[in-house]
Amino acid sequence: MTQRGYILNHLRTGAAISPRQALEDYGVMRLAARIMELREDGYHIDTEMHESFNKFGKVVRWARYRLTTTE
Repeated sequence: MTQRGYILNHLRTGAAISPRQALEDYGVMRLAARIMELREDGYHIDTEMHESFNKFGKVVRWARYRLTTTE
């Protein structure tokens, strides 16, 4: 199965996915690129932006994606 297929199957369960989860569960290092490809294929995917602190105490932003519809 392709990386895009793994991500799409995950999103179809109704669960959201983050870059860390994509890397740990599916070996996908460039989740945003796979999301862009799915959007180009016609899937509607929402993006939730989050902020947290990295190990150096700096604020970092990251996205969590969720499939809204396939129409």
